[in-house]
Amino acid sequence: MNITGKQIKPMVFAIIAAFALGVLCSVPAEGARKDWPKRITIGGGPLQGTIQFQALGWSSVLNKVLKLNSSVESTAGATVNARLISQGRQDFGFGTSSSISDAAFFGRGFAKGKRYKNLRIMSPVDSSGVQFWTPAKSPIMKAEDIQGRRLNISRPGSGVDRFGRNLMKVVGLKPSQVTNVGHGQANRMMQDGILDVAATIGAPPHPAVASITSQLPFRVFGLGHGKWAEMMLAKYPFYVKTAIVGGMYKGNPKPVKTIGQTNWLGAGAHVPNDLVYEVVKATFANKKDLVLAHRSWESLDINKMTKANIPVHPGAIRYYKEKGIKLPKSAMMAK
Repeated sequence: MNITGKQIKPMVFAIIAAFALGVLCSVPAEGARKDWPKRITIGGGPLQGTIQFQALGWSSVLNKVLKLNSSVESTAGATVNARLISQGRQDFGFGTSSSISDAAFFGRGFAKGKRYKNLRIMSPVDSSGVQFWTPAKSPIMKAEDIQGRRLNISRPGSGVDRFGRNLMKVVGLKPSQVTNVGHGQANRMMQDGILDVAATIGAPPHPAVASITSQLPFRVFGLGHGKWAEMMLAKYPFYVKTAIVGGMYKGNPKPVKTIGQTNWLGAGAHVPNDLVYEVVKATFANKKDLVLAHRSWESLDINKMTKANIPVHPGAIRYYKEKGIKLPKSAMMAK
């Protein structure tokens, strides 16, 4: 078909008009925003932890795309975020399957006897893995070798702290000393020879682990897939066997067998439905920008919602219905 110059001009105008209409439709109407908080608080994690980097990147994308005024608070991590969200002191936050479902919402674990009824989820983020790291010259080669050694399990009340104490209880691990300091301080302590090994749970590459392995010879290992892993899975079914890709950390070319769990974006029941809808929509639509902030966002997958067993925020439910995602009955409990 031949197109003349006279035909081009109206076509160009039509294309521009269609594009402008698309942009306008993608931005929430001012009326829909009137009930949105003027300032939005997002719960992150320890300063050198994966969650904090994920949260900072996510906040930046939301501020740019939706013109929000969101900021990230560094916290001890998932367990603290679950409590603060339910109390209305945070709007959004990052959490794990254990902190949100088995503990916070159902009143088990650290929240025993006190359900956090105002906690909802919006979307999956990634899968975290249990990781240990120690100087390469250390005789500690696997999790069982931590017996009688000096172990750090991150800040008090964090998800790592809870995991470490559960591990000691379930498998009978008895370190000679247990410390609760941030990952950055743990790295310095290992360099000074006053700490043997550190633990964390996060999506690889974990910033603190990547930082130290890029500078010095350090060994990274997981919980493995043996007896200890089986004991933890039997006690805590939200864990699954997983592996960290070989070469993820400098000097560690082999795959690291370990256990892990799904991480989620949480929201308070107090957050307006239309705000949550727009946030979830923007999250999936801007995955490429999120990956630039942290590689773990590559694991963002809408299909993981088909296995959600935690109440989903009504605003998010609206989005998934539009996308044809069938949520389990347990995820539809929120009203």
